[in-house]
Formats: sequence, structure tokens, C-alpha cells
Amino acid sequence: MGRYVYHTLANEDVEEAIERFRHAIELDHNFALAYCALGGCYANRVIKCMGDSEDYEHAERAFQKGLALDPKNYEARVHMVFIYLARAEKRKARAEVERLLQEAPNDVGAHFVASYLYRLDGRYERSLRELDRMIRLNPAERVVVSYNRARVLMYQGKFDEALRELDLGAEMEPGHPFVRSFRGVVLYHRGDVRGAATLMREVIEEHPDVTGLRAHLAQMLAILGEHEEARAILADERLHEVALADHDVPYWLATGYALEGMDDEAFEWFERAVSLGNENLPWFERNPAWERLRQDPRFLDLMQRIRESQARSR
Repeated sequence: MGRYVYHTLANEDVEEAIERFRHAIELDHNFALAYCALGGCYANRVIKCMGDSEDYEHAERAFQKGLALDPKNYEARVHMVFIYLARAEKRKARAEVERLLQEAPNDVGAHFVASYLYRLDGRYERSLRELDRMIRLNPAERVVVSYNRARVLMYQGKFDEALRELDLGAEMEPGHPFVRSFRGVVLYHRGDVRGAATLMREVIEEHPDVTGLRAHLAQMLAILGEHEEARAILADERLHEVALADHDVPYWLATGYALEGMDDEAFEWFERAVSLGNENLPWFERNPAWERLRQDPRFLDLMQRIRESQARSR
């Protein structure tokens, strides 16, 4: 599983991990750590843009069994935050993150999920601080910290700094799909759309199971005028299945539809992203892909709903 998360994002790695954790449970039905680790495998398939709602169902069943045996298991509690988001229980997710930070201030996973939630709330400096805390606690988290910091820096318009951050991740794992793909995303927003599309296509061809990344390629192709291929990607049923479970992928998908002028589909998926906890208001209001639609009543309504939701949480 470590190889999957930190090196390959290869489906065969996570499938083998699932098989071995299941075998461990068969050997010992009271092995709490095995249940929690099994749930982590399924949850990470969604977090890494290749799983669907069924993976979260498998994950939650495993976590329930593991937490019944060990209620304080932090791995299970950290990953349950993502399941709360998938169930549109953002308030519950926020509360659990606060508890985790208080109870486990030196647990890397607690700081990871905190940084994730702060990013979804558009609280970029808080997100970056949590990622910095991760790397101080465990320098081996460099790859994960690198591409997550790069995403936040990109939202802030700090493209050169984001690329330097990805360089640090590439020093440890140059072939990591997220290090490479988010480099493509940064290049795209910095203006090198052709180079970004070439890189993204390479990553997708080498890692076809990381389905969510195709939505980024569709955006790039739309900008390049390659509309037939862009629309074919956007219509892909497997991409839709992945987007239904995740909070980032539906926004990427919505943005592709917006660039293709398919406004009803764009707002349908934008609505889905927000309902799953993606309330990244500063980026939503800044992303140039949505310039044409900023005065659309549906856009204005979504932004107002996010403001009200965030006001209630503070």
C-alpha cells in the first residue's frame, strides 16, 4: 500500500494490498489494524481519483468493524473524514478533523486531512501550515506534501513556486503520477496549454486507472480547440462514476463542460462538487475558465451558498 501511495498509484498494488489485508482478517477476525488498513485501501482508491462510491461503501464497512475493536484507531478516523464529505456531512467532517488535531497532534494523517479540508474551504495558509507540519513530523512524506502544496500555491497564482515544490517531489519520486499531472495543471494555468496537454496525455496513457485526471485533459483540449476529443472524454461513463464519489473531480469535470459551452452540464457537476464539500471559493471566483459564467444566476447562487455554509462553520 505504501508503494501505491508514495510511488506508483498502480491499481495492481492496491488490489494486492486489499487481498493481503483480507487474508490477515481471515487469519484473525479480531485484527483491528487489518480492518482499518483494508478500509484505507478502498478509501485511497477514491482519494486518488480512481475509485467510486462502491469503494467508499467497502471502506466504511471495514472501518466500522475496525473501530468497533479499536475506537481510537487514527487511520480509520482520518479516512472517515472523506466518507463524511462523500455523504455531504461537511460539518461532521470538520468536527472530526478538529478532534483529531487535538487528540493526535503528532499524527501525520491528522495533519494531512486537516490540510485537505482547509484547501476545500479555500483557507490556503492554514492548509499550507498543516502540510509543513507533516513534513516536519516525517520528511518521507515529501511526495504527498509536494503535490498538495503545489495545488494550493496554484490556487494562489504562485505558479513558479508551485513548480519548485513539484521539483522537490520529483527528486524523491520523479515518476509519481500526481507529481507529473499536477505539473501539467500548473503549466496549463501558467499558459503552456500545449505542453500541459502533452504531459497529461502521457500520464493518463501510463496510468489509465487514475480516471479523474482525464477531466483535466478535457479542459486542455477544449482550450486547444480539440472539441470532439474533449467532449468524448467528458461523456465517459467511468469518469462520471469517479466524479460522483469525489469532491475535486466533479469540479474538474464541470470546468471542462464550461469550456465546451455545455452550461447545464457544467452547473450540474459544479453543484455536485459543492454538495460534496468542495467550497474553494477564492479559486471558484478566480478560475478564468468560468469568466463567461460568473454573472449566471446559477453561479452567483452557488457562491452565496458557499459563503453562508462557511459563515455557519466559524
